[in-house]
Amino acid sequence: MIVKIKKAGNTGTVYNVTDLCTKIGWSGTDRQCARKCEFAIAYNPLDGEFPSVTVDVGDIVYLSTNGGSCKFIGRITNAQSAATPGSRSYTAYDYMNLLLKSKSAYRFKKKTAEWIAAKVVKDAGLKAGTFVKTKVNIEKMLIESETPYNVIAGAYTKAHEKTGKLYCLYMDGMQVCVGEKNEDTGVKLTAKDSITGATLTKSTEGMINRVLIVNDSGKTIGEVKSDKSIARFGEYRDVVKKEDGVNANSAAKALIRGLTKEASVEAVGDIRCTSGKSIVIADDATGLKGKFWITEDSHTWEGGVHKMQLKLAWEATMEEVQVKEANEESKTTAGGTAAQGTGKKADNGWFWPLGSFSCYISSGYGYRDASIGGNAFHGGTDITGANIYGQPVYASRGGKVVAAINGTTGYGRYVKLDHGDGFETIYGHCSKLCVKEDQWVNQGQKIAEVGSTGNSTGPHLHFEVRYKNAKKNPMDYVKKP
Repeated sequence: MIVKIKKAGNTGTVYNVTDLCTKIGWSGTDRQCARKCEFAIAYNPLDGEFPSVTVDVGDIVYLSTNGGSCKFIGRITNAQSAATPGSRSYTAYDYMNLLLKSKSAYRFKKKTAEWIAAKVVKDAGLKAGTFVKTKVNIEKMLIESETPYNVIAGAYTKAHEKTGKLYCLYMDGMQVCVGEKNEDTGVKLTAKDSITGATLTKSTEGMINRVLIVNDSGKTIGEVKSDKSIARFGEYRDVVKKEDGVNANSAAKALIRGLTKEASVEAVGDIRCTSGKSIVIADDATGLKGKFWITEDSHTWEGGVHKMQLKLAWEATMEEVQVKEANEESKTTAGGTAAQGTGKKADNGWFWPLGSFSCYISSGYGYRDASIGGNAFHGGTDITGANIYGQPVYASRGGKVVAAINGTTGYGRYVKLDHGDGFETIYGHCSKLCVKEDQWVNQGQKIAEVGSTGNSTGPHLHFEVRYKNAKKNPMDYVKKP
């Protein structure tokens, strides 16, 4: 790969620093889709004849193939150097990062997601590329303060709910684009030719193989089960309550879950393999065979060798974003300016962690009776509902991820956010985590998916609020839609 630098504010000279680079990294995920470039430049301040180049925060980085195809354009956001010989390290993000780091206010009515995307990108001062047409008019989006990225992703999430199609944001050079998530890399990795390492993890965490259907009195009136799964793994039970207007049998079937599977591969690098695209794997050792979707990719070039690490999923999914919206009284504008007045913010502006998903509280904050929790104090709110397994979990407020734990006991897989004002929130028993420690997340951003990991009797979200490490009743801060 070729690394070139253009100094901030310089409209002319571009410096090729490839020969000085000791290592180059290029990575991304299919969530919060700003790609990252990391590189190290050899440096020796004690040798006056050693070649040197001045690179600093704000400079523009171009990453391209030897054939001239540009794969990355972005600005340096971090620079690290030392007084001793060695190397200086730099981190750059593409221009999608600007959509993640600012806030805007909008008032949209009866506009399509593609119209909204074009408007938001223009207001952000970026170049608009191709926005896939949904032809879905969104009734309204009234937004007081949200990142431009989440506004676009939120609009396409609303379109997805109507079309069923999967959409994703990406950068094409310096142009912001939105496309359908259906691109094939055209790559097949095999143990014989390219795979240097692979892992496949299977777990019964989140498994449900028997669902009881009960009436208002708690009496069992039906069930759905998988005898084959029960015979092999034992019984993992859940309960669904029959509700008017809902097919209880269908709701129970939707709760049945098999093994949780996670996979990753290490292989000889191929720049076509990037997040959000599909790939074919054939690895006899792990049994990974067939078509997979790349959820994370990390490419490195060092010593003339290109390697890559890929995390894989069996199915394509979309980054669904539920944007916190204001009411009609909030005087936001459609031009990206600050909101005029605050309007009414229910529950102190906190966001319900399951968005608009239909759910109910199965166990509240406080002491529980013996049939639920052994008369133990329950420090949060448990939320469940039909088809809740795998549903998106959203950040109730913006904050820093201080824990993203793939546990098997207690909270199981959980995310903990520090909101910077003494408040913390915990999202427990998740089936999948979508964020990493030290990452900043915005309010309403998807951070996980509902599951049944850890000490759990069935799929649900354990939502917990703490203030200065003291557990508080979550329902004092959020309100169920």
